[in-house]
Amino acid sequence: MAIVDARSALLRGALLMNPDRLFWLDSDMIPPRDTIPRLMAHEKEVVSAKCMMRRAEKPTVCAWRYDRSLLFSLQNVGRSPVELRPEDFSQQPGVAWLHGKTDWLQFTQRFLPESETGLQEVDGVGLASTLWSSEAAKKVDFHLQNLTSDDMLASSLLQEAGFQIFVDMDLHVPHLD
Repeated sequence: MAIVDARSALLRGALLMNPDRLFWLDSDMIPPRDTIPRLMAHEKEVVSAKCMMRRAEKPTVCAWRYDRSLLFSLQNVGRSPVELRPEDFSQQPGVAWLHGKTDWLQFTQRFLPESETGLQEVDGVGLASTLWSSEAAKKVDFHLQNLTSDDMLASSLLQEAGFQIFVDMDLHVPHLD
């Protein structure tokens, strides 16, 4: 909960200053000097650099898409049924995280392969090196509601508000180690 509380306090404080943009940077990241200008050049409301997951078994980009072909098959593998409405399966499948109020969708999450290049639209990103417009930031309220991470919650809230999420696969921001 500490990271959720910290992100919430930082977001509230930052919005009090009426910024045009907010840049999230985890304390264990080493961004290239031109990270912010490169992200801003995309002119997107939500855009992230390519960051790798810290504790993954193999190198994994912390940006994902949902595989909607697995949504119904999961209910047939011993999991309890999930009640979802037709609007949960919109063009932005991350929205189902919010309406379903369950973390079962983590099993439909597919991380981007490291080999992808260029600007990619995704369903979610980690916040380790991410730029938001102030309009996007105003749509996020950090709290956990049966979700596996605050990053997934933020991405779902942004999608629900109609914001597209992008990751620049050519801009790598590594961890300290």
